[in-house]
Amino acid sequence: METQPSIYQKYGYADRKDYLLKLAQKHNVKPELVFQAAALMGANEDFDGLISMIEEFKLQIRMGII
Repeated sequence: METQPSIYQKYGYADRKDYLLKLAQKHNVKPELVFQAAALMGANEDFDGLISMIEEFKLQIRMGII
């Protein structure tokens, strides 16, 4: 029986780790920040809430808040 590709594979990533690393690179933030936020939010928010949180982080970094 053939297994179905994961959501990450459907979007062209090898796995969740690959997705998170590329998300950090795309948004020019430290991978540690993305991994911590992803752990806090859970995988069900990877393509929605996590991206919003990273965008908020970027804004706060630009403003010198973090």
